[in-house]
Amino acid sequence: MILQHGLLKILLEINMRERVKADPLNRHPKELPYYIKLHGSVVETMHEEAKHIFEFMKSDKRFHADPGTYMAPDEQRWKILRDKFPIAWEFKEQFDMTNTIVFLEFNNPETYSHRPHTHNTNSGTGLFFTIKHSNYAGTAFYEPKQENVDVVRHVLDNGTLFEAEDCHDTEPVEIVQMTEPHVIALNSFHNPIIIEEHPDNFNRVTMNWSSRMGFLEFAKKVSSYARN
Repeated sequence: MILQHGLLKILLEINMRERVKADPLNRHPKELPYYIKLHGSVVETMHEEAKHIFEFMKSDKRFHADPGTYMAPDEQRWKILRDKFPIAWEFKEQFDMTNTIVFLEFNNPETYSHRPHTHNTNSGTGLFFTIKHSNYAGTAFYEPKQENVDVVRHVLDNGTLFEAEDCHDTEPVEIVQMTEPHVIALNSFHNPIIIEEHPDNFNRVTMNWSSRMGFLEFAKKVSSYARN
């Protein structure tokens, strides 16, 4: 069984993973962009709601994963969010979002040392919000040579196998700062990156929430959807 919606942190724990050469996993189609800016009141409202969800998760240990990582990976914790944040629950239902809403704090240099990686989800569709922005950091995308790509395998405590890809010896092909809501390609190679050294880089917070919808379908539906 493959866990399709893993944590970025899992990819980074060298002592907890196996890195092997294997055939490519789920990849973002090359003809599609890495990201699309989202428009409309629905996603703008959800963006503001996400800022409150982050503060709530940070204050409640039930939502703590690794240090600086806050998430609601199961129905039990989503019941708490549903009762407290009905806007998020409505968004989840309307746009076929998974349980895996993840907030990441980039609060030390190590959080920017991640290898470029994919998430290996079925759809490759992710909602991306910047919760706290730094003008000096962003997200980089890559097109690595296959010989520089590894499959990362990690067996979780419950016995579930998580697989994704990462790469090395690769320079970014694009660096972007997504201060407004975007859909991003989770199955493209990407990582957080420091553009210029600055203390603000260690106050940065982002949110990543995967959807089961297709990449273009999600972007179109979110930007055209009108709440009743």
